[in-house]
Amino acid sequence: FALVIGIDAYETMTPKLAGCVEDASDFVEYLREDLHTPESHIRLLKNSDASRHAIITTFRSHLTENPKIRWNDRIFFYFAGHGGRVHAPRGWVVAQGLIETICPWDEGSLREEKIVAGIPDITLVKLMQELTHRRGNNVIAVMDCCHSGGMAR
Repeated sequence: FALVIGIDAYETMTPKLAGCVEDASDFVEYLREDLHTPESHIRLLKNSDASRHAIITTFRSHLTENPKIRWNDRIFFYFAGHGGRVHAPRGWVVAQGLIETICPWDEGSLREEKIVAGIPDITLVKLMQELTHRRGNNVIAVMDCCHSGGMAR
């Protein structure tokens, strides 16, 4: 099972990237051709399909809450796009006061009178913890973005 995300063109962020969507599509092809992963086990979110809401809800629905996934089935999370480093919100205790984020397509946009934020490493950790608790720890995460070195392992 896999959630694969590739973002080249962001709603408000510049510069545009080149190759992230192609890399994500190539990874999907690898899953299909080399690992023989059925199409129904793969979700690919590209550009505007990869909003903050879509990434988080698809992670939960396709991976964490998916009744077709058996204990210790191999699960992939692949992200290619912008990564960021921002000041931690007040009250968060983190080294140097900074957190790493992956940048969804709509980061920086105004939605319901709020600015859409990146998805912080602590949120990814929580999603991964929920996933491994329910589906086992055979999870591979690939982060092809800046500042990914500080993402939790």
